[in-house]
Amino acid sequence: MVVVSILAFMTAGLVVGILLWLVLFKRALFDPRIYVLYGMVHWLLVGQVGTLLGYQFYEVQPYFDEVTHAKAAIIILSAVAFFLMGYYFPRTRSAARQEGPNPSVYDVAAKRLALVTSLMGIIGLSALYFFQKNLSLIRELVFLPLLVTFLAPSAAVCASYVLLLRGKELKGIAGTGLKFALLMIVLLAIFLSNVTFVFPLFALLYWFFNRKKVRIKPGTIASQTRPHLHRILSWVLVVSLVSVISLISKIGIQKSIAQGELVDLEATRGELLHRLATLDLFNPESYGIVLHAIEMYADQENYLLGKSFLIVMPFLRFVWPDLRGFGRIMVLDVYGSSYETINVGWAIPPIGELIANFSYPSVPLFYFVIGLVCRYLYQRYRRSNSPVYLGFYSVVLPWLFMQQRGDFLNGTVFPAYIVLTVTLVFWLCRSKRMGRGRDSFA
Repeated sequence: MVVVSILAFMTAGLVVGILLWLVLFKRALFDPRIYVLYGMVHWLLVGQVGTLLGYQFYEVQPYFDEVTHAKAAIIILSAVAFFLMGYYFPRTRSAARQEGPNPSVYDVAAKRLALVTSLMGIIGLSALYFFQKNLSLIRELVFLPLLVTFLAPSAAVCASYVLLLRGKELKGIAGTGLKFALLMIVLLAIFLSNVTFVFPLFALLYWFFNRKKVRIKPGTIASQTRPHLHRILSWVLVVSLVSVISLISKIGIQKSIAQGELVDLEATRGELLHRLATLDLFNPESYGIVLHAIEMYADQENYLLGKSFLIVMPFLRFVWPDLRGFGRIMVLDVYGSSYETINVGWAIPPIGELIANFSYPSVPLFYFVIGLVCRYLYQRYRRSNSPVYLGFYSVVLPWLFMQQRGDFLNGTVFPAYIVLTVTLVFWLCRSKRMGRGRDSFA
């Protein structure tokens, strides 16, 4: 167990060291490495280190074989190493030459974007409220309710852009009313959504630090100044505070909406303290789920071979009723058929789902490809001042973070829907940058 602990602490130390270097010294707040690596800390490494130190979290079973811990430590370290290898993979000569500015000839029409965003927000928040009061309909209608409710964080991302960068262009009584509506969309999307609150919250930070980048005129170099350390620390404090408030909302406001009556204050306080004390904000049980995937699938060569990924095609449920996501499959593996009528599932980290589907080699391959993609996206971000691309990039980063939380459906497909929605809205609201004035309310 000593070797396992050394590997685990070495992985955690490597990741934390890289994160501190990127944030505090390079101050590259929007480097995608931060979001992938911090996602691994947030959902996996905290649980791994805590378990090896003797703490017991919400694991699927209390104890695992020492060999299983060793396998998990090796595969987690390899995931980090191959991700960094992919990110630093040697560039081609053609890619190395593309270091100049990438000026955009398009702007975004602020008035049009504000109106579209308001419509999205009204639809998304109304659906979110309705389905929180009628949770059973989500299962009956498959994905449709969740896709509609995901319009709320998408609208909040667009609203953050308008409020922070283009708010002065919304003038008069109509403009003031629209800005108030956009502000309410952002706040409600943060406090009424579960995990997706990270998208609008991150959008506020992202557009705050990218205000100068968006304003760059065509033909100029897309240079950036590093944000001051005190601003970074201020945002860390704000994000932490809002995260705790969102947790309070989750176990208080949202539960009250779902039940149709106010929840007991004492029960809410007790649940909040319990979740904070057990690091529920970090979801440390993910490590135990990876161990379970190793013992139940890899060790027994009982591979799913991509079966859990088929859940993204809802029409298959009509001809294949037993089709389930991996989080749901694991709940039934652990608790048996007694949970058949209880619609719950675990959030599975990518490492666990990849092992269960395609064995160990799929993990380093997956993270190597993610590293290549991250480097390409970051190079485009550094060169681009297009609002359309920057809007796309603003939701890709929290998507990378959420992907580490778990299961192919919730960690990949639903955030991808937000990315698609935001990018499409920015693209539809684009306007010529040269030769046309910006929209404004009279």
